[in-house]
Amino acid sequence: MQHPQRLLLTILLLAWPLDTAGHSWSRLDREGWAVAQSRPYMAYLRGRDGGFCGGFLVAPGWVMTAAQCYSHRPLTVILGARDIQRKEDSWQELQVQKYHCHPQYTRREDGHDILLLELKSKAVVNDRVRPISFPYTRFPGGMTCSVAGWGRGASNAALCEANVTVSKQRDCFTIYPGLAEHVLCATSRSNGVPDESYTGSPLVCNNRAYGIYSYPYRQRVSFYTDISPYLRWIKAVMKP
Repeated sequence: MQHPQRLLLTILLLAWPLDTAGHSWSRLDREGWAVAQSRPYMAYLRGRDGGFCGGFLVAPGWVMTAAQCYSHRPLTVILGARDIQRKEDSWQELQVQKYHCHPQYTRREDGHDILLLELKSKAVVNDRVRPISFPYTRFPGGMTCSVAGWGRGASNAALCEANVTVSKQRDCFTIYPGLAEHVLCATSRSNGVPDESYTGSPLVCNNRAYGIYSYPYRQRVSFYTDISPYLRWIKAVMKP
């Protein structure tokens, strides 16, 4: 039998109106795709099983993504890519030395959906490849942020982005009482939300990574792992 709180969450997600937050696809060049230089921290994680995830460079030797992407290992990290089906000189393909999955992760709906990839060699930082920082304070909520990623199929092989308005965390838990802790939520007014092909991509606010895309819900809601509560764990894992 489904847990009562989870059942209530499902009912509320179905009933919640679409106009609680804005969401729109951004067009940064004439073709309608985000220019790669505007997202130099983005990583495409290619799994040997044919699966893939988004991710983001947080240090020359480290990439952050969602813990659910661990299922696609071994992963190849591709940095500096715009169109994932058209290899450019800017590409850097790196292998993973070690996978650091959060010890409390079991499935995405239960939270702790965060994974650190320790690279075998460090990325070369340049204008197309550059780490993004994350905040040292809790997410204030009510901000307009963005998420970028690569969609599925040849027609969606280029990097694109969407703007979202993220709810305040207390509002998230009030609206969705069965939601796991340390999760941020955003809802859509139009055009749907990024689908599961954006899993692992960063939620970027004021040029910092505040969250990790975890999963969507029926084109209404998208959920993100809040990074700030995991800073102690992140520092411990990345400690030289």
